[in-house]
Amino acid sequence: MTKMTRLLPALFLITIACGSNNTLQHTGRGFLETGDYDLAIIQLRAEERMNPADVRIKRDLGIAYFRTKQYEKAVSKLSQAAKLNSRDQVSLFYLGVNYEFLQQLDKAAIVYRACSSLDIKDELKNELLARSQEIELKYSKKQIRDNLSELKNSNSHVTEPNSVAVLYFRNISEWRELTPLLKGLAEVLITDLGKVQRLKIVKRKKVQLLLDELHLTPCGLLDQLKMRDTGRMLGAAKLITGGIERVDNTRIRLTAGVVDTKSGQLQGESVQAAGRLSEIPELEKILLVGLLKSLGVRLNSDEAKALQQFPTKNNLAFIAFSKGLDFEDRNIIRQAKYQYEKAINLDAEFKLAKQRLAQLSQKRLTIAEMEKLLPQSYKNP
Repeated sequence: MTKMTRLLPALFLITIACGSNNTLQHTGRGFLETGDYDLAIIQLRAEERMNPADVRIKRDLGIAYFRTKQYEKAVSKLSQAAKLNSRDQVSLFYLGVNYEFLQQLDKAAIVYRACSSLDIKDELKNELLARSQEIELKYSKKQIRDNLSELKNSNSHVTEPNSVAVLYFRNISEWRELTPLLKGLAEVLITDLGKVQRLKIVKRKKVQLLLDELHLTPCGLLDQLKMRDTGRMLGAAKLITGGIERVDNTRIRLTAGVVDTKSGQLQGESVQAAGRLSEIPELEKILLVGLLKSLGVRLNSDEAKALQQFPTKNNLAFIAFSKGLDFEDRNIIRQAKYQYEKAINLDAEFKLAKQRLAQLSQKRLTIAEMEKLLPQSYKNP
């Protein structure tokens, strides 16, 4: 008996059901929920023809394609559903999953992050953020190795004009107390710059991957590569570089500037901020304002409001967070967790520290376990 012959009785019932709109609206979903995916696809396609702008139908059809391992068709329908409703959590979740199955890792990470920004359960939010970071690392490793190969072969490499990478600041005075701040300062600057929609910000982890690939210390990147080559490796048209130095026993000075990687020249003026070590969060904001000016960015009201928020005003929490980043980069997870916990104990509202701790501590979930956390259950029967 052929597959089509087996489906004929059910197709007859579907034809009868099409006479009633109320029945039609639920039959495709019913087949999906009972695991009759081939029938679900047939019925949902019929429903889609009658209701081409129905988000639910396109979403369910995308899920049915996913269940039958037709990932490209699933992406097509789920993308359409997401365009109709950009805040549909289920469509975004399955779209990210299908991109991951298709090994389109950069797209999967973007969609997972978009989904994690919606009102979903914390356990699912943390898993999606962890998955997106994991995917971004895999993609970045491949990108860096490809770029290094291109550099050796002197091939040209095009970067987006609004792409920006923040390099680790140099400890100019070599005062040991300042060294832990280098990674934390870069991370907070990256987080703030990431709130500006027109900028494409390179993740700090990608900078760390390049350092690891070249076996360099945090401050050794520009000693090894020219500005232009560094920009090519990171996929950045602009580099933010800077230094931190000791003025006296309690005061420090931060200096930063934007470098155009094509010309190797400073863009705009260098920016300085000086104050007490305990004022490091406030000094970062002063740098941020000057750097945005050098980048030629004009903020809208929402961006300006978002950038007024401090990740923390507790400098001891900031130092602990910075140490946590360094331990995490070196895969010393127990110490990283300890430093993040210390940062949170010092400032219970330190969201960046909470996110890093949650992603390190969370038990990784399977797709089936994540599905159970969706607002509507689409678990595989």
